[in-house]
Amino acid sequence: MIVEKGQSSKFERVLCRVYSAKSKYSYITLILLFIIMVLLVKLVPDPFRFYFYITFPLLYAFGMLLHILFRAKAMMSKLAGKLREYRSG
Repeated sequence: MIVEKGQSSKFERVLCRVYSAKSKYSYITLILLFIIMVLLVKLVPDPFRFYFYITFPLLYAFGMLLHILFRAKAMMSKLAGKLREYRSG
């Protein structure tokens, strides 16, 4: 399915631009998420630390999943643009 340019929201276009295949921002966000996770585990008092050991790897995995999905969406929109350009002329 080819999505026309007017159908995607501005937010989706910005996310696809940020998470494009050549973008360094997607890796920076994952590294920052990991650093925040490590700092929060160090700052949390001992009785509650167990919950952070469970939840933060899940949050990091969710961030990785979003990273992969947005990169795939960016590549698909780039391919759709090339296909549209090929069909038009």
